[in-house]
Amino acid sequence: METLRLFILSIVIILFPPILAQSQGDSKLNQFLKFMQDGRYWDMSQVYNKSDSILPAVKLMNAAYSAIGYNRNDVAIKLLEKNIKANWKSYNGDTPYLSRLLVDLYIEEGRYEDAVTEYEWLKNTYAPLQQQYFLNIEYNKNVRKYIEEEFNVLEKARKRPQMRVVCKGESQPIKFITPHIIKTQLNINKTKMYFTWDTGVTVPLVLPHRYADQLGLDYRQDSIIADNGKFAVAYVDSIVIGNYTFYHVPAYVMDGSSPIPALYKQHASNERLQEALMLYETLNSPIIGLPIIKRLERIGIDWKQECIFFPKRQLPHPSMEERLFMSHLSKPILLTPLTLNSMPLMGFVDTGCDSYINLYQKIQQTYSDKFPIEYDKQDSNYSLTFEGVQDTVRIYLVSPSLHYSNQAFKAKDKIMISGKMQGNKAWDLQLGYPFFKTLGEIMVLDFKEMKVKIWEKCIKSQLY
Repeated sequence: METLRLFILSIVIILFPPILAQSQGDSKLNQFLKFMQDGRYWDMSQVYNKSDSILPAVKLMNAAYSAIGYNRNDVAIKLLEKNIKANWKSYNGDTPYLSRLLVDLYIEEGRYEDAVTEYEWLKNTYAPLQQQYFLNIEYNKNVRKYIEEEFNVLEKARKRPQMRVVCKGESQPIKFITPHIIKTQLNINKTKMYFTWDTGVTVPLVLPHRYADQLGLDYRQDSIIADNGKFAVAYVDSIVIGNYTFYHVPAYVMDGSSPIPALYKQHASNERLQEALMLYETLNSPIIGLPIIKRLERIGIDWKQECIFFPKRQLPHPSMEERLFMSHLSKPILLTPLTLNSMPLMGFVDTGCDSYINLYQKIQQTYSDKFPIEYDKQDSNYSLTFEGVQDTVRIYLVSPSLHYSNQAFKAKDKIMISGKMQGNKAWDLQLGYPFFKTLGEIMVLDFKEMKVKIWEKCIKSQLY
């Protein structure tokens, strides 16, 4: 059964006319910009060779976004700080875009005062200097528009509490349960609640209305617009995860639509109605998303002992390990490369999904010769989304083969074709927690080294 998904609209990258003008007829630059806009920073970083002649602005974007992809916002900030003010003339008018990226990084890292300083430089120093240097009326209008947009971004950030995290003492493993999804009991505002751990959710916390009401949160003061509606935002005073305490955490208050009315119309059996209602209650619960999970720096899952743990500093050599990448800055997605039927693809690490692997339908249709399929009309399925219930006929790959972490193996479960990934451009397939569970008894997501590490057999005393 597909778990409840949360799709939040990512910020659209708007490039300035200078770099767009130069992209006309330049296939490499066009490919670079497409990867950058899609959030495929690893693919973006492979477009140019060392011997290629690269525009200075593109070179800086390549370095900054590559650092963001490796979860090194600090490196991206240093690169932009070092180059924007010193080399703005060589960027041929793309300086406002680079400045906006730096402001977004400052805000993401909780450095609001630095963001204000950068905005003031763009407004009070760069704007008059470029007016004299470029002598371009249209470009000057674009600069003023960018300054206004940057001001609006800062105003929103100023009104919102800055999330911070404190780590104290030794941490103990946290037991979890997995009927469809990984859940643990945590302390939020000094109240115990069960949370789903979902790396596929791009916001810090999700709270259905009844849980927000139970905590007495005020969710009438702030909101966010996403591709599937407008959602209220409340701010949690604290949430404790092991020996980490997060303060001023933004919680997105939303509920999924009940599947019952739609199933009634389909004359579903009482058994199916009861099953759907139980699953809906399970899924429509508090969620910890990737922005919090990645700030834990290293997080382990012991499938055998059914616990989440915080690894020791020195770990034994894993049975397998693979690279991790981040996509998009303010709405992060966790990615890892995987080869399916001899085709290199980018996988979306989604611990909130209880499917083994879902291949994006568009990929299968584009490369149908590589990905033959079969239909199982006897195996009907319904999935719950924020819009309600959807019925599907399961479509599977025929005899798929996998290659992950330099190891080749046959798929341990059926790989389904999914068309519910429309709008996604950062990844090609979805890797649910069962995929990682079949690789070994213990896994660690290391956000400092940006690697996923797997141990086939449990060696608890050496890991935590």
